[in-house]
Order: sequence, then C-alpha cells, then structure tokens
Amino acid sequence: MLSLPLCRVRWLAVILVVCALSAKADMVSINFEDLPDAYFFSAGGQNIGTFYSGVTFGPYVTGLSVSRFGGYGDAAYPPHSGDVVVWSAFDNTAL
Repeated sequence: MLSLPLCRVRWLAVILVVCALSAKADMVSINFEDLPDAYFFSAGGQNIGTFYSGVTFGPYVTGLSVSRFGGYGDAAYPPHSGDVVVWSAFDNTAL
C-alpha cells in the first residue's frame, strides 16, 4: 500500500479544495420578457447583440412576441415560458 507523508496529503487536499472552488460556474437564465420594443422584429428589428451582459447573440437576432405587435403563429415555434422568443431570419444564428 502506498503511504504518503502527512505534509503531501495536506498539500493535495488544499489543491483539491482550490480546484473545486475555482470550478464553480454561475447559471444565468434569460426569459426575454424585459426586451425593449426596439429589439423586436415587428417594431424596429434591432439586433439583440450584447443587450444581455455576458451573452452575445449573432447578427440579425431579434425578438418575436406571441401577443405584442400583432403576434405570430406560435404553434410551430412556442416560447418555453412567457411570451417572447428570439429568432433570426437566417439559419446562422449563433449564441
């Protein structure tokens, strides 16, 4: 059986604790309900881009609302929660 000196065991424990603490990630949830009118396709069509800090959307990404600005047929593209989804007229949408 491998026997390590006590000082090495303590050092290894410190390294493991530091690694575990530094691996923490923050989870952010965006529901798009606070998206200003200018970022909706039917009301200005401005790219969402970096409106939300820490997240960058690709070009041409705007919002669609089920009920605002005339709405849209949400049967094929329903929001998971709330009233708003983001979309791009092109398939190269990147997040």
